[in-house]
Amino acid sequence: MNRPLKLGDLFFSGGRARWSNNLFVKLGLGCVAAIFLCCLCGLCFWLWVFTADTRAAPVFSPKSLPAAGVGQAYETTISISNNATPVGDFWIGPGELPPGLSLQHLEPEDRAMLSGIPTQAGSYTFTISIWCYGTNVSGQTGAKEYTIIVEE
Repeated sequence: MNRPLKLGDLFFSGGRARWSNNLFVKLGLGCVAAIFLCCLCGLCFWLWVFTADTRAAPVFSPKSLPAAGVGQAYETTISISNNATPVGDFWIGPGELPPGLSLQHLEPEDRAMLSGIPTQAGSYTFTISIWCYGTNVSGQTGAKEYTIIVEE
């Protein structure tokens, strides 16, 4: 039966055939979808804001390394500060240490020892990189390029 809509039909559906004519059903489903989409987008935005990594980069000390001499014992410490969690590891790359020197992480401290007896003169440029442990987020990473001059 095809009768015109009445004001009451906007609020109450009169059976299955009238369900599709209910204005609140037509508008309501669209509004529910829009509200859901806005809430989902808002939730994603706030998750992004609160989980964005706003920590400062780790700081390497010293800023530069002292010169070394061929056949002479060499020892210096690389320290990391401004890190939120402990340093997990140190490694070299790109570049290479002078022959005879090695880098060792002094666990559980945020330091590494660069030591040994250089065997070859020259200028050696390399990068010391680190990663830090994470807690509910990924840990910090950092790198610093250093140069050591090994003199005769």
